[in-house]
Amino acid sequence: MAQPQNICPHISTGGVMLKQNFNKMAEYKCECKGEIVNKSGVTIRHIEGKGVIHDIKCEGCDKYMELANPKSGAPGFRSNRYGQTF
Repeated sequence: MAQPQNICPHISTGGVMLKQNFNKMAEYKCECKGEIVNKSGVTIRHIEGKGVIHDIKCEGCDKYMELANPKSGAPGFRSNRYGQTF
């Protein structure tokens, strides 16, 4: 039987297969239905009394949806010798 290959061979996972989601759209979930919706190009807004939210509403209950898989931490940036980031 063949050993499973890691998606990221430079990361030691002890033989566990890594599964990554390369879908670049964010996933949002509403309380009413519980289904997950993929959306891209969503605006982040500050709304009085609610704070900073993603401006995407559920079609069924007309409430703001939450991220299904919220991320934590900070992104990594690289820069070239001229100080430009990419």
